[in-house]
Amino acid sequence: MNPMAYYNDIDFSNIFEKFHPGDHSLVCRNNILYYLGDTTSIVGSCGVTKGECINLNEFKIRTIDNQVWKLSPHLLYFNVRETVVLHNLDVNDQYSKLNQINAIASKNILNVTEESIIESFMDYYCSLKSIEPYLRNNLLDTYNRINQYVINEAKRMNSNNITQGYRIIYEKAFGELKDAVNQIDDGSSQGLGVQRTRFSGNIPKPIVPLYIPKAEEENKLNQAAFTYLFLILFIIVSTLAAVITFLLS
Repeated sequence: MNPMAYYNDIDFSNIFEKFHPGDHSLVCRNNILYYLGDTTSIVGSCGVTKGECINLNEFKIRTIDNQVWKLSPHLLYFNVRETVVLHNLDVNDQYSKLNQINAIASKNILNVTEESIIESFMDYYCSLKSIEPYLRNNLLDTYNRINQYVINEAKRMNSNNITQGYRIIYEKAFGELKDAVNQIDDGSSQGLGVQRTRFSGNIPKPIVPLYIPKAEEENKLNQAAFTYLFLILFIIVSTLAAVITFLLS
């Protein structure tokens, strides 16, 4: 067993028992975190599946702060899973995917596949939003980027001529659309979350809102909702296929 696995296994066992005594729904063995609780939806298609697992790789369990440990096991697993998956994703690639979401959402009419992508993306976003106070580091950065480049784009649109995709985005984030004119986040704590990161002017502004594909009912090792969407969008753009093929990350 490598040193990282040794310490992660011990740290997880000790700290999880401290915050969730007698609970065995999360277990870390040989640096792989297993979710053994009930299959649970967080928001819509985004959730966790009994028996799924994630290889922690270089992620250090001891870096999780006490507030995050207090999350219920399925939300704690979701938080760690997405943090680990995002760790290996290139930031520029993430901006590219958000641009693709904007491109899809800006269409006047969506086909079934495109509508599903937008809905799944928003399930992922709303799942993050449900644990906003517990988001840290790259997970918080990703949440803020979605707010800045996708959610705010939907808020800028006139309610009288908003596209189908942006309407889905707006209504999933805020409820029934009545008047979205000039409701632009000013970056304050009263908006969609305090912006922790100031983005470089070298990063191109997205065309209009992109996403993260709908998670499978049966998650496999190292798969996560955010990775699913990126892979699906890549397939749609490159092959123009009508059917999305979900791949292992």
